[in-house]
Amino acid sequence: MPVVTVNMAKFPAKDLDEALIGLAAAVGSALGYVEEQVIAVTAAVIEKKPDEITVVDEYYREVRKISTETAGRAIETVLRFKPAPEDMRMIIASWRISAELERAALCNKEISQMAAEAKIDLFAGAETGIKNLCDRLIGQTSALILAYTGDEQENADFAHAQAEILKTIYSGFFRQTLTYVQENPKLIADAQIILEIAKNFCAIGVCMREIINNLRYKFKKV
Repeated sequence: MPVVTVNMAKFPAKDLDEALIGLAAAVGSALGYVEEQVIAVTAAVIEKKPDEITVVDEYYREVRKISTETAGRAIETVLRFKPAPEDMRMIIASWRISAELERAALCNKEISQMAAEAKIDLFAGAETGIKNLCDRLIGQTSALILAYTGDEQENADFAHAQAEILKTIYSGFFRQTLTYVQENPKLIADAQIILEIAKNFCAIGVCMREIINNLRYKFKKV
């Protein structure tokens, strides 16, 4: 978690309820940014749209800012209002979720940078594998937002399960990529970058799973 120095005047909540609402709103904003970021990364890698890389970087800066501010809000809320245990669950979960979202946003940023610097062409099979990972991740992020805003069990379970599915897809994609490299050793450099991109997508999925775990901790029912 980020180390922060709290400026008590920066988050002037009048009472505990207002402070908790501010935390929930901040995390919701970060979730929205990460969802848009995943979509932009998909466009950058699959559709080869270089302009989307700038968008990904901008979203990363916003998510990082929110993550730092959420840490400050959480500490300030605890110090000022001495919340009850059930409220502490929400505060701790919000802090953890924002940190996971920052990690996910960083993975997205690294994916876009790798795609831009390498200027790779996705060879036969690779495009399908990457797109499959992207589609799963977009579905996972959307379900996570619904779970966060509505405490819906079905969406939470779906988002949680996607992390393992992403790992399974990556394992198959890894074997398939090795087959292409064996047939054409010239693809080794591109294959390394493509696999690293795919691995980052899986890492984002794991971040999302951890967020669901924190939501369950927060609500004890999701």
